[in-house]
Amino acid sequence: MTLDEFRKSLSESQPPAGLGLALAGLWWDAKGDWSRAHESAQQDVVAKMKAAAVPVADLWVIKPQIRKIATTAMQLPKMFR
Repeated sequence: MTLDEFRKSLSESQPPAGLGLALAGLWWDAKGDWSRAHESAQQDVVAKMKAAAVPVADLWVIKPQIRKIATTAMQLPKMFR
């Protein structure tokens, strides 16, 4: 969507389909509806936090394995003395 298309869409009662939550927030703000703009932006933030939480959760599973490998690697020189 171009900026001109975005501006033209402001004459409608709802944001264009597929606009995305962050842009929909800007759209509502341009319409003067701060409550909906804020709600849309918050939904975008929550969605991104949930997406980022998956890799972080994976780290909790992997971390003990990495610690074990690192500990074993540090002990290797001692084994060969």
